[in-house]
This record gives sequence, C-alpha cells and structure tokens, in this order.
Amino acid sequence: YWIGTEADIQGVRPTYYYSYNELIPIDRRIQVVLNWLQLPEEQRPHLITFYMPQTDHAGHDYGPDAPETTNAVQWVDTVIQKLTDAVKTTGLPVNFIFVGDHGMTKIDDQNTLSMPEAVDSSKFFIPKGFELIELYAKKKRDIKSTYRKLKKNEKGFTVYLKSGMPDHLHYGNKDDRMNVIGDILLIPKWPRIFYYGNAKPHPGAHGFDPALVRDMYTVFYAWGPNFKTNMQVPAFENVNVYPVITKLLGLRFTDKIDGSSDLADRIVK
Repeated sequence: YWIGTEADIQGVRPTYYYSYNELIPIDRRIQVVLNWLQLPEEQRPHLITFYMPQTDHAGHDYGPDAPETTNAVQWVDTVIQKLTDAVKTTGLPVNFIFVGDHGMTKIDDQNTLSMPEAVDSSKFFIPKGFELIELYAKKKRDIKSTYRKLKKNEKGFTVYLKSGMPDHLHYGNKDDRMNVIGDILLIPKWPRIFYYGNAKPHPGAHGFDPALVRDMYTVFYAWGPNFKTNMQVPAFENVNVYPVITKLLGLRFTDKIDGSSDLADRIVK
C-alpha cells in the first residue's frame, strides 16, 4: 500500500498490491497486513509497505505548525501503535522502518513570484510549478537566449541550465537518465514560491534545497530484532534506505545504485 506499487517495474509487480487510494479505512489496512503475515511461509511477503498521507495533507493545507498538523502527527503515532501491536500477535521477528519522504515548511503565501517576463510561453512547454519551474524548449535555439535574459533579472529566484545545476541536488544533466528534466530551471528563494492562479496557495510546501532549508529534513526510525539498539545516526539522504532493506532481506544487488551501504553497515546487526 504505497504510491506507485501498482506499476510494473520491468514487467514485474508486487505479489500482493492495491491500486493506491485513500479510501480504505486504517483498521482494514492493518488487518490486511496481519492477514499477509499469517499466510503459510511460502506465500508470506517478506517486505510490506504501508503509507499514511495525513501529515502531508495537513502540512500543505494548514502549515507545518498548525494544530491540525499536530493532530495528524498524533494520529499517525496512534496507528503505528495499533500496527505494531497487531504484528506482535503473529510472533514473527518483524523489523520496522518508519520514514518520511520529505519535510514541510511554512512558505510566504502573500508575496508569491509571478512567471518572469523573459519567459515566452509560445517557445516553451511549462508544467505548473511552485517550488520549481521547469522550461522545456520547443526549439533548442531558444534556450541560451532565454537563460541569459532570466539571469540578468534574477529577483527572488535563481535560474539554472540543466547542465549547470548544483551536483548536490541530483537534478542535472548526468542525473537525467530518462530525459525528463527541463532545459531551464527556476528555483525560488525560500520561503517564496512561484504562483500563478486565482486561489490562494497553500501555506505549507516542500521541494526546497535541504542544504539551505532544514525544514526539508524528515524522520527515520528503525527497530526490530535485526537492528542495533539505542543508536542515533546523523542525517543522511533517503536513497540510503534501499541498502538497509536489501541487507535485512539478504538480497544482493549488482546494478549501480544511488545510495551507499554505510548506513546499513552501521545500524543492522
């Protein structure tokens, strides 16, 4: 039960999965996890994913410091208790990893940025963006001239060519294996966002550079029989969770991956 798990990856889907939706009651979802764990060993899944969107929704709609967001966090805490209590009844040696995909920050929803005049919408495809605007050139000859105009008038944002994106953002030429990144990228300076529309923007957002906006940091907790105890680890990039899971499952990978095994070696027994 995770966004995207119903997609086939190189022709393979999970053994058990739901098309992602938010209508299944939480108690039903916990019961399904319990049912899977109670299957005969040869049918039992060894990796189960479980996603809760409540804190993300509340953070966007009300802001990260709002009482509604606090209530959402407390609700998640209650669900984790229910889930771990249910799993405990199976007697199985289950490990848990609890992680967020991003943080949330309060943005300046009063002084938003408009699309710069230097951008000619007839020359670029422009998907809607808030914390990032990407310009896809219809003709490559328009890229450099538009970039130069934008660079001369940077105000409240920074403009990059795809070839000039900072390495630590992992969103430039060498990262674009699927050719999906825009030719020109406009990044607003936190806490401002780009906004062009009639409705008021939401007060909470994510997608900023975590090196500059610490609110983008999120949580990581791991517990269970295969984890070391009473450890605190420094912040790390989420791509390093993958080797933790492969080590827990005894899986080897030979393809190049984005993360490293350092975290797994440090926290897994």
